[in-house]
Amino acid sequence: MAHLGQKYERKVKGIPGKNTRKEGLSIWTGALFLLATMSGRGILALPSAFLGTGLIGILLLTFLCVNSLYSVQCLGACWSILEERYEEYRIKKSRRPYASIAYRASGKIMQHFVSFCLIINLLGVAIVYLLLSSEITESVVDGKGLSYCNWIIIFAVIFCPMLWLGTPDDFW
Repeated sequence: MAHLGQKYERKVKGIPGKNTRKEGLSIWTGALFLLATMSGRGILALPSAFLGTGLIGILLLTFLCVNSLYSVQCLGACWSILEERYEEYRIKKSRRPYASIAYRASGKIMQHFVSFCLIINLLGVAIVYLLLSSEITESVVDGKGLSYCNWIIIFAVIFCPMLWLGTPDDFW
């Protein structure tokens, strides 16, 4: 089983045991991408939230951070179990790892349910970033030229091609 920060090694065709290379993201890089995905407008609203909740807000944030760390470790452990038991996950990259875990754990219905939940989540994140970018840009240009609604359309045209890419590896 893999430990935190360890990269998984996948064998390449050739001499057994000799030709190995490291592929994929480390757990730390994956955690950084998850953090970047989850942060956004919520981080900007954090000071206001702390003013409204006080000490309870700080305790709640700490609890949620620990919960998130535990969840990431459990998902990493599930994926390493999947790689140990099923060779197809060791050989090639999986574009939908959560759905693959759900399929092997609970079947086809759960795989579709997890995929649906992820699509809804990512749609919500994309909308938040689109609205946030438009709002900030409109406030910076101070209403001169284009309105908030026009900026939404402009940023949608700019961001959509990037959102269609599968992973950060596809950027290059």
